[in-house]
Amino acid sequence: MQNTRKKANMHPDDRRNLIIFALLFAVIYLLFDIYFLRPHMDRMDAYHAAQKEGKITEQSGGSSSGRPDMFETRDDALKASTRVQFDTESFFGSVNLRGAVIDDIRLHNYYLTLEEKEEVAILSPEGTPFPRYAEAGWVTPDGTRNNLPDANTLWTVTKQNETGMTLTWTNPQGVRFEQEFIAEDKFLIRLTQRVYNNTSQELTLFPFTLITEHGLPEKLTNRWVIHEGPVGFINQKLEERQYKDMPKERDSSLSSTSGWIGFTEQYWLASILPPQDDEKTFRFSYRPSQMPGRNARFQVDVMGDAHVIPAGATTEYSQHIFAGAKELQTLTDYSKRFSVPGFESAIDFGWFWFLTKPFLRVMLWINGIDFIDHFAVTILIFAFLLRLAVFPLANTSFRSFAKLKVITPKIMEIQQTYGDDKVKMQQEMVELYKREKVNPAAGCLPILIQIPIFFSLFKVLNVAIEMRHEPGLMWIHDLSAPDPTSIFNLFGLLPYDVPAFLVIGAWPCLMMLTLVVQQSMNPPPTDPMVAKMFRFMPIFLAFVMSGLAAGLVMYYTFSNLLSITQQYVINRMMGVKVVFFQGWFGRPHQEPTLAQASANMMRQRAEAEKANPDREYIAEEINEVLEDVAEGGHVPPEITPPKPKKSKKKK
Repeated sequence: MQNTRKKANMHPDDRRNLIIFALLFAVIYLLFDIYFLRPHMDRMDAYHAAQKEGKITEQSGGSSSGRPDMFETRDDALKASTRVQFDTESFFGSVNLRGAVIDDIRLHNYYLTLEEKEEVAILSPEGTPFPRYAEAGWVTPDGTRNNLPDANTLWTVTKQNETGMTLTWTNPQGVRFEQEFIAEDKFLIRLTQRVYNNTSQELTLFPFTLITEHGLPEKLTNRWVIHEGPVGFINQKLEERQYKDMPKERDSSLSSTSGWIGFTEQYWLASILPPQDDEKTFRFSYRPSQMPGRNARFQVDVMGDAHVIPAGATTEYSQHIFAGAKELQTLTDYSKRFSVPGFESAIDFGWFWFLTKPFLRVMLWINGIDFIDHFAVTILIFAFLLRLAVFPLANTSFRSFAKLKVITPKIMEIQQTYGDDKVKMQQEMVELYKREKVNPAAGCLPILIQIPIFFSLFKVLNVAIEMRHEPGLMWIHDLSAPDPTSIFNLFGLLPYDVPAFLVIGAWPCLMMLTLVVQQSMNPPPTDPMVAKMFRFMPIFLAFVMSGLAAGLVMYYTFSNLLSITQQYVINRMMGVKVVFFQGWFGRPHQEPTLAQASANMMRQRAEAEKANPDREYIAEEINEVLEDVAEGGHVPPEITPPKPKKSKKKK
């Protein structure tokens, strides 16, 4: 008998390329994580520490000046200047009378650490390690500030209360300038500039407002998933600038009648909301430091249209400064209140904003329910609601996987038979799918549709300030930080610390466990090498997710549990046997050896002869099968002995 059955196998070149790709991917990721990502985060921490001590000079170079006295502490800088205080329920701070600069704003209820010892500072004075300040004024048509108030002007307080003040200054020609600051909840300052032309000549002035940063922010994460730096919404378009690209561009100007501009961080925003009814110029700019020991300057500013002030007349220009937390509802309310388009876009919703924004709104709605005062519970409820929303898609996918698992033996048989003839193998596979009414793409399409959902949730749980410093389940004290435990010291039971890249916490391990269960419920890849690679994919994902926010890992773990439950029910309804942890705990399924195959054949022959002694088995055929096993490694199918015929009784 001719041997037509071949061993199911990948083409040697395909197998080699797959192995090389997998190894290169794993090596590149590990090298990226060990030698770039984690050291980069360490360098950022070291940079911030050195900048705080006054040892960083030029931002573009980041060299050390060796002069820690170049910077002063924030408290010392505040005490060294004459100031007027203000305080509201959401934030507090002061205005420097020299220059009428808003350079001191801190937030109530938001702290740098879980210990709640120091409030988050949005604006800080010049001369401190991380200065950022806002300033407003006027310029002449030639761009100068001659006889106009500038950064050295000492203003006089004419009116003051707990939430605001009015400052005045008069130039030698008798023109009086006035600035009114009113702190409003939440995180908002209304800034009104007035000019009283007490001269006999007409004046033409342009109003401006700016926000300046010296060097990088203190809590810059510098992660690709979140935009941090200059940002604005101008001409109905979101404009983002990277810190690293600013020295190349220097100046970038855009004209529009509406919009806003500012600096954004992961959770914080300092921005200018100008009036939306006149032509304005929005500008992003960079200036290298002109003073030794100081950092380069990043600046955003807005210049309004010309104000022509006749002799004896008065003009007024009003805008708002936002300095606070990026709370979605707060930003949305201000966008509507002041008709500022796209102000909520300060939250980086990403490419899938049409999913990200609704997801965040639903989470906030859940978190606002009276009996839910725990954001970790909000995450679990949202995961359940989202699984309900995609229930039909998941059902289609799981049913398709169940059917594929049923016909997997037949697929392997076709691959064994036509392993060397790929065209014939594909034809037989198509016929099998038609005969069994299985669409292999039906299981993939729902998964492809859910990919945007995956990335949208990844984005939401990275930018939601409501998750920051919120306790999680069990040992998690901050949902926005990675799980601090590690499997390599038994989650803290052993008295030693592990390297940063080996901190794989308990929640990532739980997520890995759910992924292993899901794998065992799906049809395995027919190629053994691919199957082994897929088997270790959960470990790889646990390693990747270990550095992400614990709230994100908790969500995916719970979502996986819901998927497992749904898939288990479907498999049982369709009569598909479910074996958990197949190939993980215990010996995986292996093809019998030649000796085992021979013994099985002899045993099956003996059982068949005993059941049906009248039937003769051809020894030559069995020998051919055994030779087939020896030559090609093919394992013969189980032989089912025929049932003995019942003798008919004569009537």
